[in-house]
Amino acid sequence: MNKDKAIPVDVGNMRHRIVIRHGIRVPDGMGGYTLDSGAVYQTVWAEVIDNVGNWDKSLMGQIETQYKKKFNIYYDSTIINEMLIDYDGYRYHITNKKKLGEIDFFLQIEAEASERDKI
Repeated sequence: MNKDKAIPVDVGNMRHRIVIRHGIRVPDGMGGYTLDSGAVYQTVWAEVIDNVGNWDKSLMGQIETQYKKKFNIYYDSTIINEMLIDYDGYRYHITNKKKLGEIDFFLQIEAEASERDKI
């Protein structure tokens, strides 16, 4: 990470192409919904950071591995949590996003995927 507070991301590390997609709400049959992949919103360059490693979680009695990543991109106020990110063979679900630095120049997106999200 760049030591300059105004520019917290080293743009030289933004060397991974990611695809951001619209998410489509699909009823899950239990009163909620899941997100399915929609049309491509945009393809951007990103710095990709493993987020505290991978972990296992139990879902309805089955253990599955969760993959967590942080994606640092140029700031875009139109990206919402109901979008999806295609990267490295997985479709990641956005869990959080925040501006980086003192100016609106970079956006950090936290996302996670599981084995069910392989593409």
